[in-house]
Order: sequence, then C-alpha cells, then structure tokens
Amino acid sequence: MLESKDLEGKMTFHPTLNKFTFSTSIRDDLNKLPYLTMVIKEAMRLHSPVPFIQRILTSDTEIDGKIAPAGTAVNCVIYNIHHNPVTWEDSMVNLD
Repeated sequence: MLESKDLEGKMTFHPTLNKFTFSTSIRDDLNKLPYLTMVIKEAMRLHSPVPFIQRILTSDTEIDGKIAPAGTAVNCVIYNIHHNPVTWEDSMVNLD
C-alpha cells in the first residue's frame, strides 16, 4: 500500500474517518523538529487565517486614555498586532 517501507506500521488508515493517522512514534519525531514549528508559527504570524477578533466589553474600560463603556464592541485586527514594529523589530520578514 505504501511506497516507503519506513512508513509501514507507522500509519494506519481509518475508513470511518477517511484519513490516515500516525502512530505515536511519528508524533514524537515531529516534536524533534523545532525549526519546522518556528517556520509554521512565523508563517501564521505573517499570514493569519483570522483577520480580526471581536469582543464585547463587560465593564467600562480605559483604552488609550479614553473610557469605552460596557457593551461596546471592540475589534482587534490580528494583522496590525502581528506587524506592529514596536513589538516586532523586523515585522515584515523577507524570506527571499
């Protein structure tokens, strides 16, 4: 079924789920790839799948010296947070 003999015994096809699952040994191997984790997290920072989040204030809240009353809808634009030069020294990483 599999072309690679290394993967035989490590993958199981579950017809009810219609997908392959990996044994714990492959999951353990993925935990040994910190660079891959960093690349995925950086890609998610640069290109967030969620454009913004919205919350309703439950109490009066001071934001930048102004009072926003309870019940106010507050939007947090994820792109702006992830590309803020105050937080990120090089907020637009050039991978070329």
